[in-house]
Amino acid sequence: MTFMLRKVAFSLIVIILITQIIISWRNNKTPELLHFDRLGTNASSSLVTGDKLLRDSIKLNQTPIVVNLLSSPYQFTPNIIKAKVGVPLKVRILSKGKHTFTIDEFAIKVETPDDQNTDVLFIPDKIGTFRFYSSYLEDAAGNMTGRLIVK
Repeated sequence: MTFMLRKVAFSLIVIILITQIIISWRNNKTPELLHFDRLGTNASSSLVTGDKLLRDSIKLNQTPIVVNLLSSPYQFTPNIIKAKVGVPLKVRILSKGKHTFTIDEFAIKVETPDDQNTDVLFIPDKIGTFRFYSSYLEDAAGNMTGRLIVK
């Protein structure tokens, strides 16, 4: 009887540990893209989340670095954005035409409707230079790209 209880207790502990590992791995490795409702009449906001760093920064009310970006036919202005690793970055995009703002390494892909402001908030958690671009075919043909430099 005692052997059977130990076996059941051990099995439960293993199941709990495996569940915790899976939950922890999912929270740290799988970004999710959440879209929020419109802010006023001509703005939208997106929050890229899923990593512990972002949740901790939001809890601490860390002020994001804000970068204004003009998304016009075939170009982003400016086409270089500088950020700091671990510091929230809000890219406020004014779109002239329908485009996307995409950064593959951070799992970001947000549509930017014509003549509207779109805010994209995320925390760069990797150091390096990353390409951002519009994923629409006609924009890609026109080389609508830029660089995000994270130090």
